[in-house]
Amino acid sequence: IACGLDKVKSARELYRWNKPRYSSVVSAWCPNSLVGGAGYIRIASAGESNTIAEEFAEKHCPVYIGFGSMTAGKSADELAQMSVRALMESNNYGIVCSGWSEMILDAKTTPREVVKYARERVLFVNWVDHRRIFEFCKVIVHHGGAGTTHIALESGTPQVILPVIIDQFMWQSVTTRLKVGASAGQSLPETTAKKLAKA
Repeated sequence: IACGLDKVKSARELYRWNKPRYSSVVSAWCPNSLVGGAGYIRIASAGESNTIAEEFAEKHCPVYIGFGSMTAGKSADELAQMSVRALMESNNYGIVCSGWSEMILDAKTTPREVVKYARERVLFVNWVDHRRIFEFCKVIVHHGGAGTTHIALESGTPQVILPVIIDQFMWQSVTTRLKVGASAGQSLPETTAKKLAKA
């Protein structure tokens, strides 16, 4: 017991999502929950990386690929190779956001043709403001985090969710049911470049 406060006997969880129609889904999933509007934090721009990504997105209408901190047991190089190979197979430009997973190609272990494609048609960024680029993208491929899912919905761009844990599977189901995203019927650990290219 801290600061003389009584021990908590029960607690409720607050979910900050901005679409009222999700509340029934959340209530069924977690009955001891409250659903409120989405909470967004306005943060300073990432500066040059945002500007470069925004210009690239406006010019090329790329596929955005980012998995936040999710690695699904794959190395950073494996995730990056899978992403670039999927872009190659679908003949798309891409923005690959390395994020906390530090997804980046290792030139020593990556086949030359994959490195060449990445140099010519893929922009790797550490971080980017989703709100500034999603509306210019062709498709958004991500792990299904609540924040990324909602900004993708807000942008109106189709999304492919490859979940790893907890609520990410729910968001995959919700976006598929609402027909605002394609479901490859798979999770990130099960995904291959060929499966991702087909999605």
